[in-house]
Amino acid sequence: MVGGDALTVLGGTLSRVGSESRDWVRVGKSWVRSPSSTPWAVVHFVGGAGFGSAPQLCYDTLLSSVSERCGVVVVASP
Repeated sequence: MVGGDALTVLGGTLSRVGSESRDWVRVGKSWVRSPSSTPWAVVHFVGGAGFGSAPQLCYDTLLSSVSERCGVVVVASP
């Protein structure tokens, strides 16, 4: 468990375990953001050169909106 926040697979669905923080959490070299509801999928965003080297900062508005509106976990990799 990283930073007191983790996801686990129970009965084929993702369930939240741990804190209720909705901010970006660093996991290895990637950044992870979870929605406020129980997520049903994971989206992997791969950045590039320039702005993509810090996707959790440069694309925060877009990726946070996708996470909340679609109810998915976003994994952002530089």
